[in-house]
Amino acid sequence: ADQFRATLVKHLGSASTDASSASLVLPSMYRAMTDSSSRVRAASAEAYGELVRELGEESVPSLLHDTFLVLLADPFVIVHRAALHVVDRIGVPAAHVREAVDRVN
Repeated sequence: ADQFRATLVKHLGSASTDASSASLVLPSMYRAMTDSSSRVRAASAEAYGELVRELGEESVPSLLHDTFLVLLADPFVIVHRAALHVVDRIGVPAAHVREAVDRVN
């Protein structure tokens, strides 16, 4: 069940092509980022990265950026690695760089 949910979550980021359609997936992304399953949380990092890549960081609510940063300090390697991969691939908004560095250290 966790693997199936993780697969669904991965596709949330590419399901939105504009800011108005993103509002439909944001509640699910928030829930996925705080899910009890490490697989689902890792998938949410990937979905976040895809959403930011598709829409641009300015079109994504600041709260979603903040919630993503929590994944950088996740105690599970699968989640931490997925979040770091996103940071490596797309970066983080300039306003969140300091917090990102603090969470990784």
